[in-house]
Amino acid sequence: MTAESTPAERATARWRQTLEQVGQDLIFLAVLVGIMQATRLSLLWVFRSRMEETTGPLDVFLAALRGLQYDVSVASYLTIPCLAVTFLCLFGDAGTAATWVRRVWSTIVIPVLILAGIIDGIYVGEFHQQFNHFMFGAGEGYLGPVVQTAWSEYHLGPFLLLFLFLSVVILYGFKRLCRREWNLRSRVLARTRRPSIRIGCMICFGGLFFLAVRGSVEHRPIQMKDADATADTVVNSLVPNAPFALKNAVSIHLRMKSSRGLDHFLGDFTLRDAAVEFHGTPVASVDDATRRTTSGPKISRPSHIFFIVMESADGWAMRDEFAKMHVADEMRKLANDGISASYFAASGPGSIESIASLLTGHPDVGVSTNFRSNSRRTFATSLAPQMEALGYVPRFFKGSFLTFQRYGEFAGEQGFTSVTGASLIGEAMEAKMNEWGVDDDVLFRSVEADVPEVPTFNFIVSTTYHPPYDIDVFEMGYPVTSPPTDLATPCSACTTKFLQTIGHAWFADRALGDFVARTSKAHPEALFVITADHWSRRFVTERPTFELKTEIPLIMYGPKVLEGFAPGSFFGSHIDIAATLIEMIAPEGHDYNSFGRDMFANEEAPRSIAAAGLMGDGFMVSHDGRRGFRWDDDASDPSLTSEMEDWSRSVQSLAWWRIMRQSEFPTNETDDDTPTMPVAETDQKSGS
Repeated sequence: MTAESTPAERATARWRQTLEQVGQDLIFLAVLVGIMQATRLSLLWVFRSRMEETTGPLDVFLAALRGLQYDVSVASYLTIPCLAVTFLCLFGDAGTAATWVRRVWSTIVIPVLILAGIIDGIYVGEFHQQFNHFMFGAGEGYLGPVVQTAWSEYHLGPFLLLFLFLSVVILYGFKRLCRREWNLRSRVLARTRRPSIRIGCMICFGGLFFLAVRGSVEHRPIQMKDADATADTVVNSLVPNAPFALKNAVSIHLRMKSSRGLDHFLGDFTLRDAAVEFHGTPVASVDDATRRTTSGPKISRPSHIFFIVMESADGWAMRDEFAKMHVADEMRKLANDGISASYFAASGPGSIESIASLLTGHPDVGVSTNFRSNSRRTFATSLAPQMEALGYVPRFFKGSFLTFQRYGEFAGEQGFTSVTGASLIGEAMEAKMNEWGVDDDVLFRSVEADVPEVPTFNFIVSTTYHPPYDIDVFEMGYPVTSPPTDLATPCSACTTKFLQTIGHAWFADRALGDFVARTSKAHPEALFVITADHWSRRFVTERPTFELKTEIPLIMYGPKVLEGFAPGSFFGSHIDIAATLIEMIAPEGHDYNSFGRDMFANEEAPRSIAAAGLMGDGFMVSHDGRRGFRWDDDASDPSLTSEMEDWSRSVQSLAWWRIMRQSEFPTNETDDDTPTMPVAETDQKSGS
């Protein structure tokens, strides 16, 4: 373009330059879509064994087709910086700048997108779902050990080489495509000589790009809930791409920590409505809503209480049909000689969420309770001070390092008078440690070596059944060296690596059994409460049922203190343990606070809340109402009734308010500061 050019020639030159840059931007968009679609198809292939047996090529095609909407949306967003500079070509000579921006931006975005896909695949392999808000636990406390464990457990070297290879090849291919002269460009230029046509083209392009960004032609942009392209939940979970899943996880994480987190649970309720729904009568604060009074002790007073949270202990391992896997032999014996829940579920999806729920007495509401400022002092529902009020010295033991997730500080803030972790245990016991801490046998020996004469409440969190799985369990005596051939469910997942992994559950179980045997002999009037933080995410097949992958054990053992006590069938979740324990041992008329229920109480319509869903009398149903099961053949069909849903919203909104704000309700919530829900309708909906 020269100074002597006519206005028409200059306009044509600018239009030619714009078409050239738009073409290269569209190539960039197509490459990004291709990367995300290829990642999806790869994940569908790698995790095909987790899919339903009826899932076929048509389902994969439908998933890819629906996934294309997510891919186009994300790719369009990522192309905006390039198109913004390209748009300047309509007004001047900005071609060089547009080329430079695209070159730099693509060199960043393409490798990052490839890396996100690889990391997402590893995440799916471990957690059975794409990026979600659970991942933020790694960034809030123990990112270093997570990376170190992932490097050793998943052999990241080959993945790193794959990442480098794909990045180089795709970047090189993209640059070659951009340099190529496309005939389509010259044909478009020939047919758009008139300014009106060019304006029309830009308007059409803008409209199409707007739809592309939205990922939908419907009234709203595409969302996570649109991922149900098939009847297979595993396939559907892989429909959104990694960036979209990550964006959704960040959005949920931020929303739950903001004031909108309360709206997520409350809906059209007020906090006072929630309190009435939960408590049955109007109250002025969360602490008032959770206040209870005991009816009198059910057992003789234990000399010591050992509350043991086993890392990743599975409920399925306790079942007779899986006994030959030998991963819970000791817990099975303790359950037979003591009492155990018919069904029990975790309050959180991971370790810290469940531990925080147990220590604070609050259900997990997705706000990283252990990092909230209100958690730096005890709550009315906190476990340790309530056990101290009953005359027990509260002590906290954990087999891992206490800097992880602020475990040490958090336990102290929640009322434990002594807090002991891997560093002190390893030094005192002269034991080996890995990046996570000490083995369970060392942890338990440390606890039993220091039981004082005064009554104690000992909260113990184990570590062994957790990556990096570095114990030679076969050398230690784990008897299952090859897949059992007579399981009710054939062990299709039983590779040598799988057996080596779940052998760590056998090791932890053996350490637990030895500890209980020795300690109950030394302290015959002790009570042992045994549960897990969450299920292990491992099963003998790739397709565990909803029931098997949500159940964890709850065992109470103490031959002397439980003598003559036969509560019958019972169920619950983590937040029910404190209320049950206090009701078992506290004198009549003792006041305490709990979001949970006494699992041994004779209730007309008992219910509990867990991370996986809601429990009624003999059944479990997921929070979205899509999945459910009965563990009692006489129970009603599992369904999410409006009463259960309202109760669940109430419990979670009250917990959110107590963790994030305060106990007292705001005075300006309604004009007259009274519940909008009639009390008469909620008298039978008490959370106690």
